[in-house]
Amino acid sequence: MKAEFINPFLTAAKNVLETMAQTQVTPQKPRLKEGNTSYGEVTGIIGMTSEEITGSMIVSFTEKCILKIVANMLMEDPKDKIDDEVVDQGANHCHSL
Repeated sequence: MKAEFINPFLTAAKNVLETMAQTQVTPQKPRLKEGNTSYGEVTGIIGMTSEEITGSMIVSFTEKCILKIVANMLMEDPKDKIDDEVVDQGANHCHSL
């Protein structure tokens, strides 16, 4: 995958998370995903299709990470575990990317 295709999405995802969750973000090195298992407890999949390329970008968060992101977004203390509100806020957040 060419960096020219990936970098704009990484930059946008980083900017949205830093703005909405008021936290610094350090993305991992992009890589092609193997298999159908997600990396974190909450994962957003963003499908992309053009005349030149078809693929998806996967944004995956550990439980601790998504609980902190949602707490920061809602300006409240982090929850102890993932619940429907966390999943709903996480899903709405991924749609903003």
